[in-house]
Amino acid sequence: MTKVVIFTDMDGTLLDHHTYSHQAADSLLASLQQTGVPVIPTTSKTFAELQQLRRELNNQHPFICENGAGVYIPKGYFSQMPSDLINFGDFRLKAFVQDRQHWRSLLAGLDTELQAEFITFTDLGVDGIMKATGLPEEQARQSADRHFGEPVQWRGSEQSLQRFCEAVSELGGNTLVGGRFVHVSGATDKGKALQWLAQCYSDQWQAKVTTVALGDGGNDVAMLATADYPIIVRSPTNPPPQLPTSARNQERLIITQHTAPQGWVEGVSQVLAELPGFDYSQITQHN
Repeated sequence: MTKVVIFTDMDGTLLDHHTYSHQAADSLLASLQQTGVPVIPTTSKTFAELQQLRRELNNQHPFICENGAGVYIPKGYFSQMPSDLINFGDFRLKAFVQDRQHWRSLLAGLDTELQAEFITFTDLGVDGIMKATGLPEEQARQSADRHFGEPVQWRGSEQSLQRFCEAVSELGGNTLVGGRFVHVSGATDKGKALQWLAQCYSDQWQAKVTTVALGDGGNDVAMLATADYPIIVRSPTNPPPQLPTSARNQERLIITQHTAPQGWVEGVSQVLAELPGFDYSQITQHN
């Protein structure tokens, strides 16, 4: 049977954009778990944020944090782990970029005119993060606990944002414009992390892996363009992101009619029902 791994953004994709609910997807998630289809959270969220959410979702698979900066694999998950991992509690960590302090120093080195156009996550503090995201205090604290990058809340014009992105790039950084924040980190993205982890599964299973990716924003484009089957979950606030014209999977792109989490169920169900070599009756039997 076709081996499938699903990589999914969280906010606005699996979780409702406003309420963060995933209830409508719970039945399908349970079916995927029972039939051995890994669902990999692939998100701008932090390690700390994902722990409670993984427990809620009963998800015991690897996960990708901070827009592809780090991949965390539960110890013992693969029979043979890649050699370039470091220990991180109960996990093995693949880090693709420098740590957070590096990127905070980079932002501090921008000219004062640009610095007046944004406020960093650090400067927002827990109260500011709560106001910007609607998160309760504990979740805001978890969001603030970042390891690899520094999000900024942009307050300037689109023209100034372009100049900001160029300035960060000149200093060796990378910017990803998300739904609420601009994420400043290194030259990695969700797509590179997807490729790396998909290869781990292929090595484990000794089989080709078919990748499905779901997202709703600009910071999901690299992941969507990399996957075999890209799904854009419709956003209640923003137009669907554009895949690059060079993306090899353009003809397979699905844009859902529903928003999250119903849109997540819609997209995953459509792909798996039509996927050659995949027994979709396993899903419907459990669902």
